[in-house]
Amino acid sequence: MIKEFFKNVSIYGILPVVGKFLNFLLIPLYAKVFAPEEFGVIELLDTLIYFMLILASFEIPTALGRYYYDEKSIGYKREIISTGLLLTIAITIGICIITLLFEDTVLYYYVGNTACKELYRLSIIWLALMSINTYLSFIPRYDNKPKLYVTVGIISNTIKLLSSLVFVVCLDFGLPGVFYGYICGNIVSIIIYYTISKKRIRVSLSTYLATKILKYVFPLLPGVVIAGLWLPLFRWYTALWFPLFVIGYYGFASRLTSVNSIVHGAFGFAWTPMMFEKRNEIVEGDKIRQVSGLVFVFSINIGIFISLFAPELTIVVGSDQYIGSTFLVPFVAFAGTIKIMTHLRGFGPYITDKTKFISIIQFISVVVSSIVFYCIKDSYWLYGIGVVAVLYELLNYLLCISYTKRVFHLQLYYNWELLFVLYLIITTIAIHFRVSLLLRSVIAIIVFVSILYTILRVYRKQIYTYIVNRRAI
Repeated sequence: MIKEFFKNVSIYGILPVVGKFLNFLLIPLYAKVFAPEEFGVIELLDTLIYFMLILASFEIPTALGRYYYDEKSIGYKREIISTGLLLTIAITIGICIITLLFEDTVLYYYVGNTACKELYRLSIIWLALMSINTYLSFIPRYDNKPKLYVTVGIISNTIKLLSSLVFVVCLDFGLPGVFYGYICGNIVSIIIYYTISKKRIRVSLSTYLATKILKYVFPLLPGVVIAGLWLPLFRWYTALWFPLFVIGYYGFASRLTSVNSIVHGAFGFAWTPMMFEKRNEIVEGDKIRQVSGLVFVFSINIGIFISLFAPELTIVVGSDQYIGSTFLVPFVAFAGTIKIMTHLRGFGPYITDKTKFISIIQFISVVVSSIVFYCIKDSYWLYGIGVVAVLYELLNYLLCISYTKRVFHLQLYYNWELLFVLYLIITTIAIHFRVSLLLRSVIAIIVFVSILYTILRVYRKQIYTYIVNRRAI
């Protein structure tokens, strides 16, 4: 299973690598052109739109993956793809109309003022395009055409980067130029995805399949909405209780750790189709622990290295006005690691169709995290924000894997993973006390040696088998 999983990563991972790298290239642009307060506005609207995307997409792509492999006939696939697309378009139009009708309310209570209506309306156009683009992007993924999917994604992200550069730098559009770039990238992507899949798209709606899809997503959606609500809610809490530049700090830290998101995107994109297509195989033996353990090593240690050298990276890719964000980097990186672990290890409710448990878990996590944030908001400054970001993901992780372990009786983690968590804590302390670059480099070397030792010890059989097979070829 490890071999197949990493084969999928080698294909699907190309897009996240390129996409996140291109997004990473935008950091110097944003940091040099925009002040932390302006960066905060971008962060608030980005987060809001990605939450609205959850409502607009309605988890229909997930339902498509769940039922896509039930029959192999072209007619069935054409029917379910077309039905899902029409549902997506109808729901997206409804969400966009509602958000435009209440734009003053949203801007006043979420952003804090109604002066950025142009940005808001541009972001709604981006939302509509992104919702359709997201659905269409799942078709080649589920249809076993990964190269097409990756190619289109790379083209889309490249157009997005170049458009942003043109609108922000060359045409001096300021903040609106950011969203013009988003819009251009999604338009190109939609055109290409539709061209690829047009033989499987018809203007037809199957009442039976539409009912089946909606029955699947309705129990799942509340949990997903609550999970998606956490990010804009978390940003709103931060904007309510802290100055706007703190949102800019958090946004910068998130983009700085987007290098680590490359790993999450690659593994997540590879895992989702396998989770549904091979749901009977992934619960056999020790496969999940082996795969997820290796992903954990890569993810948390990339986060450690980024955190150790965050001060230098901030100056190189940003500016000294964002140096305060370095205190948040370890927390943001660790929250991302926990999130991908939840995706890999907390699959139980998804493949058993008990998606109502996702709703319960997300609700508990949001409520507990909100209460804790309120209680510590005046005591720990940036560290309180970081702790709450980790707490939310940790609660999701513990509750999801508890369900998975109870249902499938699997061993999902290794005890040695705690060693790398300890390294991350040491890294956080080193950043807090502004330890010298030399000492941080020593810590990095120790961590690197630990990585090699762990991989060689735990995965020596797989490594030996791989080497033997390569020699046989």
